[in-house]
Amino acid sequence: MYQKLTRAAALVAILLLVQCVDPYSRSFEYEDTLLTVEGFVTDDGPIRITLQNTRSTKSTSFLQAVGGAKIEVRAKQGPVIPLRETAAGVYESAPDFRGKAGETYSLYFVLPDGRKYESSAELLLPLRGRASYTTEFVPRTQVAFENFGQKTMSAIEVKADFDDPADERNYYYWESRLFEFQTICLTCINSSLNPRAGQCGTPTPSAPSIIRDYQCDGDCWEILGDPRITAFSDVFINGNQVRGLLVRQVPFYDERGGLLELSQYNLSIGAFRYFDLLRRQLETSGTFVDSPPAPPIGNIRNVDNPKELVSGYFGAGGKNIQRIWINRRGFPSPIIIPLLGREPAISAAFGFSPPCRLSTTRTPNKPIGWQ
Repeated sequence: MYQKLTRAAALVAILLLVQCVDPYSRSFEYEDTLLTVEGFVTDDGPIRITLQNTRSTKSTSFLQAVGGAKIEVRAKQGPVIPLRETAAGVYESAPDFRGKAGETYSLYFVLPDGRKYESSAELLLPLRGRASYTTEFVPRTQVAFENFGQKTMSAIEVKADFDDPADERNYYYWESRLFEFQTICLTCINSSLNPRAGQCGTPTPSAPSIIRDYQCDGDCWEILGDPRITAFSDVFINGNQVRGLLVRQVPFYDERGGLLELSQYNLSIGAFRYFDLLRRQLETSGTFVDSPPAPPIGNIRNVDNPKELVSGYFGAGGKNIQRIWINRRGFPSPIIIPLLGREPAISAAFGFSPPCRLSTTRTPNKPIGWQ
């Protein structure tokens, strides 16, 4: 489970700016660094683990990838699964690996400085209550834009319908990726594109700021995660139908449409408690009525120093992926705001156009299911 920034790491980056309170009975001082680990073994794809350090100062916080670790996943009844570093702080198994239902998995890794960590064991149970999805047009809602705050626009709400099995306790989790066609691959503020360097030149102070957007040299798709957490327990509805569970809100960035990839997971009770805590902290952080929440601590510990707090969770469970085309045509007078949060300020590139670089947030490859 991952996005541009893992959700736990992104939340920790916020929470380290404030003091934390119970349930962990510790206050994080400024300049604290917290290791955040996230990964999942599923029956629908290879293992991917991310390691990040979250560090705060008195006014900012930032994330730093942790590279050079030696990582393996241990199966109770099977072999040790080695992971290799494929990008800074990202570790993956062989592409053809798939977890097995009924097997128990645990994570073990050693950092370059010699610190050793391990997770609790997680049992992989298959996903039984697989969802189908419906969509609903919302004429007006609030959408957050980086650097622009909240804006009012139209959206499509995506909702899950599924039948919960009656003979067992089930815990569900959703994450999603939204693919949107992107025409701008570089934005320079108070500077211009340097064609030789392929990046913005040295900025010159200006009031107000001068923005220059440069078009991509080919097709490009933006990949947008969802900062919200959708974790659901059947404790109150065991064995009944679930209808209309909101799992994603898709804003009207344009009139064309977008591709939504939805991943549904089956969680252990430990993983559910972690993600539900994360959800509640995201919903209450920044309000005046709640105490500042503590960084979310999961099931990973320092082998030699159990007092070290480690954020994140290593889990195992069944997974189902569905891709849905989000049609934005035919709705009455939708409020549309472009991906940038404003209209593009297109500038001439003088013979050079910035490329669409493959990353976790952008791809030049046409997504499967794009229309």
